[in-house]
Amino acid sequence: MKKSPRRYLRILLFLLVIVLAVLNATDGRPSDGSHPLAFLVGGLGPIAGLQLGQLVTLAVGRAGGYALLGLSLGMGPRLREWQVGGMPFTVRRVPVPFLAGSWVIADRPGLRARLWLATAASTGVQLALGLWLVVAGSGAGRYFGLGVLLLPALMLTWFAKVPLSAGWVLLRLPFLPADALAPFAATGDELATTRALRAGRIAEAAALPVPGTGFQGRHLRACLALARGEYESALAEAGRAATLAPHARHGAPAQLLLAAALVGAAETGLLPPADYLARLDRAIETARTAQPALARASAAAADLALLEGRREEALALARQAVGNAPDRLWLAVAECSHALALASLARTADARAALDRARAAAPELARIGWVARRIELNVIEA
Repeated sequence: MKKSPRRYLRILLFLLVIVLAVLNATDGRPSDGSHPLAFLVGGLGPIAGLQLGQLVTLAVGRAGGYALLGLSLGMGPRLREWQVGGMPFTVRRVPVPFLAGSWVIADRPGLRARLWLATAASTGVQLALGLWLVVAGSGAGRYFGLGVLLLPALMLTWFAKVPLSAGWVLLRLPFLPADALAPFAATGDELATTRALRAGRIAEAAALPVPGTGFQGRHLRACLALARGEYESALAEAGRAATLAPHARHGAPAQLLLAAALVGAAETGLLPPADYLARLDRAIETARTAQPALARASAAAADLALLEGRREEALALARQAVGNAPDRLWLAVAECSHALALASLARTADARAALDRARAAAPELARIGWVARRIELNVIEA
């Protein structure tokens, strides 16, 4: 079968990075004696390129069809969070000057063209800087340029089949049907529901119009049902969202929602062990395969470990989920799991403190009341 021009372009972009690396080592320029340092600086290139792309997206995001949900500074587990302008601003534990935004695609007029232009601007700036450093620089500067080029080259080649990646938007979207962005675009009401849930304001989210029945809408319905303790509904909606997901990476959040709903159903006696343990393990593994970092932010693995009697492992996994929780709702869910794991080890005072943190993050989360009763009655089984 004949290769499309887009595939040739992706192959050429990928080969360009390899050729530049070879030229850098063999072009005969005088060495500055800093090769070990050059490799180290080159390793910082992808981070710098990613930061540059983030800054460009922050500058043109709204015009480009993006809606900002929050900002974070640094890397690694969360350290502190403040509300700034109605949006969360999270400081991460690793103090590197890296500013990142959390985004959702907003259903606005001209979304297709807006998104393409915004992605072209972000990717183009990274490519231009990387190429300039490689061509005009020397020593560490050239290695740094190669590092800057690495991320956009991968996005335009290796990850081009992943919806919403730079390669998908720039090279595939123009040739896809007009409704190609429909599964990802959140309506105004869905955006408001997303922001309320992320901030832990469950009653406010429930008072908004019911989300639609597409991929985004089903995901939000499942999330809201989970927060309110309606686990049967959460299971059904999360299953539908996973089915509608256009790619495994986009299906990972739905799988983690499904896992959390299975945990809730198990805790409240809606499902017997024979019905939920295998399904829970399968949902967690599916999400972990598609998006390992996202799976670390979910407490479902900690809940599974506790249900199977692995108490110390459950505690370690719950702490990991607390540190990586993406928003207040999931922080509250993780702190509930943290409290249960602590209580299973007879650390009741620490368990109550974890539950207090869950209340502070999302006081209306239904699971908090159930966990509180289990702790006070001292009936944590594992």
